[in-house]
Amino acid sequence: MATKTTRKRVAPKTNGHSTNGGSKARKKDYKVADISLAEWGRNEIRLAEREMPGLMALRDEYGKKKPLKGARIAGSLHMTIQTAVLIETLQALGAQVRWASCNIFSTQDHAAAAIAAAGTPVF
Repeated sequence: MATKTTRKRVAPKTNGHSTNGGSKARKKDYKVADISLAEWGRNEIRLAEREMPGLMALRDEYGKKKPLKGARIAGSLHMTIQTAVLIETLQALGAQVRWASCNIFSTQDHAAAAIAAAGTPVF
């Protein structure tokens, strides 16, 4: 005898972080291996910022002017700590950013988690 199965509809979960556009995220807008690695990733990003003076100089010089305001940038590059600094620099200059790692084997999961926890869509 066949039985009828029903599927329960589940609303998408929100990640609780604002997107880089400033509004609350409507759904989980990231796919990372382990979001609990975000704090470690954030610490590594802070360290990398000290080692990337060119990007930090751009933030200092143009951050208030927001020359990329209105720009929507979708990137696909190895998701590393250094890429995270680039992403946050683009955002500091006013851009909205979405990111996809181009290689699962080169992805630094803690970097992806830190970017996702900050509200940037990353996959």
